[in-house]
Amino acid sequence: MVARASFISGHYLSSTYRNPAALIFSLLMPLIFTFVLGAVNGSGNAERPAGPLVMEATAAGPVVVVVESAGEAPPQPATADGFSQSSPGMLVTFGLVSIMSGAITLLVERQTGTLRRLLTAPLTRSAVMGGKLVGVMAAGIVQAAILIVAGALLFRVDWGGSPLALAVMVVAFVFSVAGLGIAIAGFARTYAQANALSQILTYSTAALGGAWWPIEIVPDWMERLAMITPAYWAMQGFQDIIVRDEGLAAVLPDAAVLCAMGAVFLALGLSRFRHLA
Repeated sequence: MVARASFISGHYLSSTYRNPAALIFSLLMPLIFTFVLGAVNGSGNAERPAGPLVMEATAAGPVVVVVESAGEAPPQPATADGFSQSSPGMLVTFGLVSIMSGAITLLVERQTGTLRRLLTAPLTRSAVMGGKLVGVMAAGIVQAAILIVAGALLFRVDWGGSPLALAVMVVAFVFSVAGLGIAIAGFARTYAQANALSQILTYSTAALGGAWWPIEIVPDWMERLAMITPAYWAMQGFQDIIVRDEGLAAVLPDAAVLCAMGAVFLALGLSRFRHLA
C-alpha cells in the first residue's frame, strides 16, 4: 500500500512542477510580492533626521534641555518589519493558494470518475487518499523550502538558528492547509464553488492572520479573531524563529495548534469522500 500511495503522490508532484504556470505562480510571484511588500513595510521605519527638528525648535526661541534619570527602560516587544515580515508572509499566503488549489483537485477527480477508476485498480481507499494528501503536502513543502532559501539569499532574511524548528513549522503549516483544502473539496458541490471558497478563505485569512502586515498593529478584537486561522499560528511560529530567534520549544505550541486544525479539517473532508466508488 505504501508503494502505491507513493506512486500517486509522486505523480501529483511531478505533474505540478511540469506546469510552467504553476512554477510562475508558486515561486516567482511570491518573490515579487516579497520584494514589494518588504520595501513598503521597511520604508516606514526610517527615522526623520534630527537636524530639521533642532532647527524648528530653535526658531521658536531658546531650547532648554532637562536631563532626568528615567530608570531602566521596559523591554520592547520584537516586531517584524521589512523582509522579515514579507518573506514569511508571502510564504504563508502563496502556500495557502497552492496547497488548497492542489487539494481541491480531488473534487474534479471525483466528478470526472478518476477516483472511481483508481479504486477499480488494486488500490485501497486509504492508499488513494493518502497518496493524494502526501503529494499535496510534498508540493507545499518544496515550495516553502525554495521560498525560505530565496528569502535568505535574495533578501537577507535570517531564518533563525534552528533548522528543526523551521522544519516543524513548515510541515505543520502545510498539513493544516492541505486538510483545509480536502475539507473544502469534500463539502463543495462543484469545482467553481470550491475554487471560489478557497480563494476567499486564502486572502481573507492571510490578511487577518498577519501575513500582509504585523499582527501587532491591528486592534485586539481582530487579533483574537485571527486565532481561528492557520495563517495566524503559522506567522506566530515563523516570527518566533525569525524575529525573536527562538528554537523548537517556542514553536511547538504553534505547530500543535496547526496540526490539530489540520486533523479536524482532514477528518471532515475524508468523511465526505467515504463513498468514492
